[in-house]
Amino acid sequence: MPRSIPKDRIPQLLEAGIAVFIAQGYRRTQMEDVAHALGVAKGTLYGYVESKEALFHAALQYADAAGTLPKHLELPFPTPPAEATLALVRARLARDLEAVESLATKFDPASRNPAAELESLIRGLFEHLSNGRRATKLLDACAPDQPELFDVWCGDARARQLAILTRHLERCFESGALRELPDPAVAARLFYETIAFWAIHRHWDALQELASDEDAEAVVVGVLTRGFLG
Repeated sequence: MPRSIPKDRIPQLLEAGIAVFIAQGYRRTQMEDVAHALGVAKGTLYGYVESKEALFHAALQYADAAGTLPKHLELPFPTPPAEATLALVRARLARDLEAVESLATKFDPASRNPAAELESLIRGLFEHLSNGRRATKLLDACAPDQPELFDVWCGDARARQLAILTRHLERCFESGALRELPDPAVAARLFYETIAFWAIHRHWDALQELASDEDAEAVVVGVLTRGFLG
């Protein structure tokens, strides 16, 4: 019988699960590891979450909730139905693609101020990636251990976002809004991966303390704007 949650237990549970999954990947993560990180016995952990599958699904669903968790969640988190986690990832991807498409199409190649347009695109993409960074890192760490999830996340997600940026850069190169580079696909990859590292991955990098969020964004904006405008 599900019971009401202790006041701080769900945030603590999700923090422990996210940290362990990111550090160890899906296959190597054991419930004992999460119980240890949470500071409870393994048996107690199963009062909060039914299975590793349930924990991963909940961690992914609420990874970037940041204080906006629903007020009336019940424990234990149930094991999700088959395909439920894939459906969650596909919905996340759809939102990501919509955001990238929206940001790219707002850049008007005919603008009289391409520097401002490009800066707006970079800042928008930086903010979008940063806001979803924990779920992204969770998927990057755990998808390789789950073939179906890997096909969706690693085989489709990045490729489709890069394709959007590549098409957009091609239009900008042809119009003269940006200085033309030899290969738009390489340019798009450089553009995206530079932003992604500083918005997402540096938070798990050994040297992440060398830059604040504000400084990281400012440097990325400055370097990419000057590089693509010439």
